[in-house]
Amino acid sequence: MAPNIVSLGVGHIVLLLLSIHADARLNSHIGLGATHVSKESAAGAELFANEAFQLTESILVDLMDDEYFAQYASLFAFGNGSTNHKKLSESAQACKTYPGDALWPSADLWDAFDSFSGGALSPITPIASPCYKDSVYHNYDASLCVSVTEGWVEESTHYNDPGSVMWPIYEGKTCLAGTDPTLLSNCTQGGYSLYSVNISNVAQIQLSVNFARSLNLRLVVKNTGHDYNGRSTGYGALSIWTHNLKGIRFISKYHSRGYTGPAFKLGAGVQGFELYEAAETHGVTTLAGICPTVGVVGGYIQGGGHSPLMQLFGMGADQVLAIEVVTAAGTFVTATPDLNADLYWALLGGGGGTFGIVTSAVLKAHPQVGVTISTFSFATSNNVSVETFWKGVAAYWNQIPIYNTAKTYSYFSIINALGNYIFTMAPFFATNQTTEEYEILVGPLFQALSDLGIPNAATTNHFDSFYPAYQATFATYDQNIGSYAGLTANRLLPAENWDNETIRESTLRVFKETVDRSTIVLGYHQAPLNPVGVINSVNPAFRTEAGQLIIVKAVDPDDASEELKLAGENLTYAIMGPLRDATPAGGAYNNEADVGEPNWQDAFWGENYPRLKEIKNKWDPTDLFYVHHGVGSEEWHVNDGGSGGVQTQNATWLICPDGHGCCYFTSRTVKCTAAGTFEPNCGILASYHTYEERVPSVEDEVWVPLVSLDQHIGSSANCGETFLPYHQIVLEMDEEIEELTEYLEQVVSEFFDTKAAYSHLKTGWRCDAHHVCERVLEDHCREFAIREELEELKGRLADMESEILALEVKFALRRLRFEATAFGFTGTCDINNFSLK
Repeated sequence: MAPNIVSLGVGHIVLLLLSIHADARLNSHIGLGATHVSKESAAGAELFANEAFQLTESILVDLMDDEYFAQYASLFAFGNGSTNHKKLSESAQACKTYPGDALWPSADLWDAFDSFSGGALSPITPIASPCYKDSVYHNYDASLCVSVTEGWVEESTHYNDPGSVMWPIYEGKTCLAGTDPTLLSNCTQGGYSLYSVNISNVAQIQLSVNFARSLNLRLVVKNTGHDYNGRSTGYGALSIWTHNLKGIRFISKYHSRGYTGPAFKLGAGVQGFELYEAAETHGVTTLAGICPTVGVVGGYIQGGGHSPLMQLFGMGADQVLAIEVVTAAGTFVTATPDLNADLYWALLGGGGGTFGIVTSAVLKAHPQVGVTISTFSFATSNNVSVETFWKGVAAYWNQIPIYNTAKTYSYFSIINALGNYIFTMAPFFATNQTTEEYEILVGPLFQALSDLGIPNAATTNHFDSFYPAYQATFATYDQNIGSYAGLTANRLLPAENWDNETIRESTLRVFKETVDRSTIVLGYHQAPLNPVGVINSVNPAFRTEAGQLIIVKAVDPDDASEELKLAGENLTYAIMGPLRDATPAGGAYNNEADVGEPNWQDAFWGENYPRLKEIKNKWDPTDLFYVHHGVGSEEWHVNDGGSGGVQTQNATWLICPDGHGCCYFTSRTVKCTAAGTFEPNCGILASYHTYEERVPSVEDEVWVPLVSLDQHIGSSANCGETFLPYHQIVLEMDEEIEELTEYLEQVVSEFFDTKAAYSHLKTGWRCDAHHVCERVLEDHCREFAIREELEELKGRLADMESEILALEVKFALRRLRFEATAFGFTGTCDINNFSLK
């Protein structure tokens, strides 16, 4: 719903005139919520053209003056970032807003957002939906289905789509590609986000962030969709798609405190192969991932980033000199070691999608280096027993410290095929080594293989620079895109596990057991160059590692959720448990992690986690940014109903905070718990949890050791091990629950209206009940004149927050009493004395 040009204020007309002279590619994507700002930046490199189009306070004032947009403008206001506003979940709106909730945007509001963003908003439709004749999308197209199906395993199919992810197991396998209709079930949204904003300028990110924060929407960030845990998607989410921010600028003489030399400024959408090509063109070397299509300045550097050049130059995060980022408050800031240093530290290693949305970064460039690559393999056979094979593996394993000292890198795999083993080195990546130097280095390994009678023949080549060596190896590898037939986990192996023969051999035995329990194990010998004075949050386990293992557990694509769940638990505990025990000083790489990684805070970040949590609370006090196993995510839970078997992003209910009652409830049929016998005088827990499945029906009665409801009032730890059966209960059967629901919704609505009035008044505007606003005061006299009115509104907000919390407790207690009565139990509940008989 676009406004008539006549209704636009003077500020908008000026903005539109300015946009005519802007970069042609940007021109059609500026929208009403942007203006041009200076390109100067504290990063030491000018902003890209798309970064110079930003949302500003003056634009918001212009929108408030506009006849049509004034009713929506406050939803796009900047946040104040105050920890005093920590956790909207402390009020009734504990969970993220989902379709059907009172706060979910109307069609008109989505249209207004689209206008503000310059037409960048679009609904996300599952990419394989054209293969389904009877889906809710009504877009069956046989020829398009063939195209999607044939390209399903191609990375470009997914990174060029605003919603698709490369490992569909984590969106729930709800709309897979295939041309045989008899093999396809119904296509649903699953874990795909609902809306995407195709980002072409910073203002669109700011508008999206402010909109999502104001309405408590789930917000996700997608660049390529290349993520082992599906963190770039989520049902009910507004997705910020940064893939098309493709700016690449070479800076031959960059200068900052601590670094002088060549550098690149990269947009958020630049992928590894694009950076590698640019570096080769300019005669330098840069770091990016092994997979050529991984985005460089997104999750890669934000997770730490390992690389075939890490032994020479450090981690990917160690290359970053400055970052441009949109924060959870919607503000655009620069982060360097000297400016917003805590945010800089957290962004480089603390994980993607957690602290802000990076729009660009400045990275070091290095001199070109020669590389010798070598590939070889050996396997069990009639002449090579299993015992001999593992002696061959040991010959390589024992040399790993020597290879790391020589600043080389390798990538190998061991496949366990029903007791037959294949070891493949593809490749040994010897940086700054001639062919002759490489052959001297690995001579003892090949001599040992020969002495064992293991046939081997290496193919070795030398290249004068990194890029052709990369093109001959990693760039050609199949990344298993589109597959949902495997689960993965990883472990960083500390150098201390090679300190002496006893621990080295013990670790090798556990490694063999890991291979025997798995389908395939991928490994690296790698030891990054560590900078003097680390100024980022990269997992400390990387700093002391000698290698890394990635474990793949095959699963049947047709496995039911329960079978998949068991396979996941087998990977997490039976396979990875002994490996974790054998490497207590190790850790895990969060970008390639097991979705079920236990004690993930320590595994991913070690001693850095407490500081990361503090910085998260400072820069994102309302937890706008959430990703699975991200910093601060332990306070939240995505309930996918268990339908995926592993933790998917297909939330059949709400993404809710652990530690708080979960929203308010409408008349829905839910899976509830009948009350049993509780210990007397059992106090209400200070924290609630939200792990119960919420599904429409249950075929059979299931007995579980819980004493809980939707908010887990009481727990087995607090109230004793009482076994309770699950039952189906329709909430609208109880009039008191209906009345509480209605009243709670009214209070919540009043709360947000009052909060909006408070926000408007602080900036000199007064709005009526119909959201029609007028400017009442100028800046120089505002504070004195409205101080009392502001204090009154602030007091009302505090009172309503308390009332909402009390209503939630009352609501939960009433549910408990109702369910107990429904199944023949009697008793009373109150907030101080809790008992049932």
